[in-house]
Amino acid sequence: MRWVNGKNPIQYGFDFGLWTRNLVRELVRQRFDVTLSLASIGAMLARLHLTPQKPLQRAYQRDPEAIERWQRDTYPNIARRAREQKADIFFWDESGFRADSVHGRTWAAAR
Repeated sequence: MRWVNGKNPIQYGFDFGLWTRNLVRELVRQRFDVTLSLASIGAMLARLHLTPQKPLQRAYQRDPEAIERWQRDTYPNIARRAREQKADIFFWDESGFRADSVHGRTWAAAR
């Protein structure tokens, strides 16, 4: 189902950013004027090899140029200063703590 796989429900005007069977059912109702049961929606998604998945965390505001600047300029300067001061560098994501925990699942291609 190309409308679900790789798309965000917000792109279709929904308020929630994860696909649920209810949202898929509403999309089918809007597109085809047909109301299906949640069981039917679940069966259809399973036949299409779409299963509940934890969404990947990726910032919507991702800026490739800023990432490139960080890799080319910012981090090498930080690393140089750390070496000079005999300091260690730690990254928050390596600590095991999450500031943006994922709640819920969405429907996506089975992994």
